[in-house]
Amino acid sequence: MVKISIIVPVYNTEHYLEQCLDSIINQTLEDIEIICVNDGSTDNSLSVLEEYASKDNRIKIINQENEGQGFARNNGLKSVNGEYVLFVDSDDWIELNTCEALYKKANELDLDMLFFCATRYIEDEDKYDYTFGDYNYSSLGGKFWNRIFTYKDVPNIFKVAVSACLKLYNTDFLKKSDVHFPNNFFEDNFFFYSLFLKAEKLSIVENQFYNRRIRDDSTTQSGGRAFMDSIIAANQIIDIFKDNGLFEQYRNQLLRKKFNSNISRFFGIDDSLKEEYWSKLKEDFKDYKKYYDEEKDSFYYIIVDFYNNLIKSKNYKEFIESESVDLKSRHDNIKEKYESLDKESNNKINALNEKNKDLEEEYEELEKENEQLNEEINELSKFKRDVLNSRSWRITKPFRREK
Repeated sequence: MVKISIIVPVYNTEHYLEQCLDSIINQTLEDIEIICVNDGSTDNSLSVLEEYASKDNRIKIINQENEGQGFARNNGLKSVNGEYVLFVDSDDWIELNTCEALYKKANELDLDMLFFCATRYIEDEDKYDYTFGDYNYSSLGGKFWNRIFTYKDVPNIFKVAVSACLKLYNTDFLKKSDVHFPNNFFEDNFFFYSLFLKAEKLSIVENQFYNRRIRDDSTTQSGGRAFMDSIIAANQIIDIFKDNGLFEQYRNQLLRKKFNSNISRFFGIDDSLKEEYWSKLKEDFKDYKKYYDEEKDSFYYIIVDFYNNLIKSKNYKEFIESESVDLKSRHDNIKEKYESLDKESNNKINALNEKNKDLEEEYEELEKENEQLNEEINELSKFKRDVLNSRSWRITKPFRREK
């Protein structure tokens, strides 16, 4: 058994593949296996893989028809021999000490999953972004660095990065959980939450071991047909929480996530696909009332507006126009509520400031009284010393009765 199995799904990334593979074969931890799953690439990716495999016997190539990244990862999982599993996308790369550091920490704490941070490399601008919140777990405020925790300890579990590539997985835990990637885009969501809710020993290291390439032609950026799967992915997440008996506990956060995800993908998808997406969204929201509750969901009024616009609209353009009008209305409502809260907050602050001012004045009076008392005490102490040191006190000592 090797220490870490690294699974690399590959699809038409010939221009980036060498950097990815170089970062893996040159790891300071040599006891690894590299499982490259060629997902029906039509460029020279397979040739690059074969060239590297001929020079490094740790590389194993699996060929499959183009079935998507999730299937490629599932195929890779069937062949792992490592104590731990790491996923690396073929257009990304990792730091050279990644495997050694992660293995040491995961082994030391006997973890189910170990989270680590990433840097975004924005290709078009040729610059690195070290501050992206989802990739450095900033929402957790450093609270869980190098300590063991579970999902129950995390205040907002939907602020944790879902990317499969930003975790090291215990192979026994994966087999015991029997979780696989679904056959749709945004597959990381299903895989992550299925494992996250089962894991008993999690931890985070703050090192930025992973380098995520952001490029315009990637599936996550292109706004192509894959965006259609956001509706499926959102419902899969809800189903996971239902299966674990956690839907009611997290319902507000789950529904907010579903709503925000679907609407953002709608506005981000290519215009040629908006009509189809609008139709699927309309079908998906037809039973929205069974999920949303005005008393339980603080953002219910937004959903009502959204739902009404969706149901009433005859096509996606009409929906966009109605949403634009309502977005301004919602913005005005939110602004009004904010100003009201701000005014209330200012009143409370002013009241506290006044109270604080009174307390400061009272404190100053007490300070003066304290100074006067100290002066009196000093005077009495001086008088006592003078009396005790006086000649008359000494002469009269035989006549005084000691108590």
